Amino acid sequence: MKSAEIRWRDAVAPHPINGVGRPVRWPTDPEPGAGARIGRPSVMGQPSTDLVVERTVAAAGTYLADDFWLLAHDRPDGSSWLSSRTLNSGLAGALLAELVLAGLLDVQAGRLKLVSEEAPPDSLMHEVLADLRANPAERDVRTWLDYLAEQESGDASLRVAERLIRAGIVERRERRSLLRRAVRYAPLDARTGWPAVRLQSQAHRNAVAPVRDLMLVGLVGATELTRRVFAEHVSHPDTYVWWCVDRQLPGPLHLLVHEVSAAVGRAAATPL
Repeated sequence: MKSAEIRWRDAVAPHPINGVGRPVRWPTDPEPGAGARIGRPSVMGQPSTDLVVERTVAAAGTYLADDFWLLAHDRPDGSSWLSSRTLNSGLAGALLAELVLAGLLDVQAGRLKLVSEEAPPDSLMHEVLADLRANPAERDVRTWLDYLAEQESGDASLRVAERLIRAGIVERRERRSLLRRAVRYAPLDARTGWPAVRLQSQAHRNAVAPVRDLMLVGLVGATELTRRVFAEHVSHPDTYVWWCVDRQLPGPLHLLVHEVSAAVGRAAATPL
């Protein structure tokens, strides 16, 4: 199978904040036989159903779940803004989205579908994909979000944190007292702040965001981090998130955002 050559077409997308159309460039389909299709923008407010294929690693050397983990832990002491359940639900969705972005997984009508036998580029992605392949009878998105969020071998937050440690982006620090043990993750370089800066800059400049960052915005909205991330950069943060997700995010990823939001709601309604 030859690699896809992405071609672009011009379009105009209305911005929800100022109502002014802005030029954007959307990828068109590659040549027949060139692999999975590239996601198109939504039409008349409906998300695209095309499968997205794009590079999964940004220039900073991080993956989607890494970026969401860093956004959630963007506090001076390295702790998370989110509850453990909400954080893990968001990260579980991000781990599945990484496979969608890599062209290995699709989401259709609330179910996961493996679409490629290629090996993923990362060990954690490989573990998630191996679990999916080992359980062909179970493809419900809700089930897999719950499973990845709270695995016995380590919840999603721990597994993503370990990947960040291996990449040299954070380090684990543990402090013990008589009554409890506190674990924090200290930043080792400037990459820890890059996801927030990148999203905020795109929102402030009304810039074209890649699909991966649109998904990151969707996870921000689904886990109720919207005002934490965007309040100082756009006048209507919730509208901006809606515009990114409902008007631009391709179908499979749009469905994942919806399922993550539902998982967060279930977690909030379930007693500890």
